[in-house]
Amino acid sequence: MGTKTDSYQVGLSVTATNNFTLVSDGAGGFKIARGNPGATTQDILTVNATGEVTIVQPEPWQASAPTPIPATGAFGSAVGSLRYRKVGKTVFIKATVDITSIGTASGDVRLALPYAAASIGTNREWSLSGRESRQVGYGMLGWVPTGGSVVVMLPFSGSSLGNNHLLNVAGFYETDT
Repeated sequence: MGTKTDSYQVGLSVTATNNFTLVSDGAGGFKIARGNPGATTQDILTVNATGEVTIVQPEPWQASAPTPIPATGAFGSAVGSLRYRKVGKTVFIKATVDITSIGTASGDVRLALPYAAASIGTNREWSLSGRESRQVGYGMLGWVPTGGSVVVMLPFSGSSLGNNHLLNVAGFYETDT
């Protein structure tokens, strides 16, 4: 008798990632995954034929150093840093821009992201929040444009970028994969 693979869906959502599926591997093991039978998107737990259980862990926190790009002009000296962690399709981020010398830069500041954001419709974005934490302490707005691959940082109305400012925003956004 040959081996057989079976799938059983738990959940009735039309959005596949809102469902869970129990999938046998035909060799005595199985997995629980997000998605619909035949189209799972994220393994959550696996059990092999001997009963060994593996819980699939999210990616660890990672760091990158993207170059900060101002809306207009150029920084005299500025360094960007990004910490991020992907869990399924959700990416948690903490973005920082350390401005030593403002140069001719003004407006918002952008940092490249490691994963493009999901497209969630026209004129929509993933919102973040934060503050300048070294000089003035003003609030910061942050967002990831729908389908975009940058985080945009902008001081609250009436505030402007300056020398020796440390900009921080944090939040999360969703990816398509």
